Amino acid sequence: MRKLSDKQWSIIEPLLPRQDFTIGGRPRKDGRQVFEVIRWIV
Repeated sequence: MRKLSDKQWSIIEPLLPRQDFTIGGRPRKDGRQVFEVIRWIV
């Protein structure tokens, strides 16, 4: 699997939602890693 370059990630990152939940819930995973896994599965 080819990983995203920093240039590609700089284009995609602003499109992803940013939600910082300070009360409850699980800590967020790294968006870049999650996106790469989704891309690999698809």
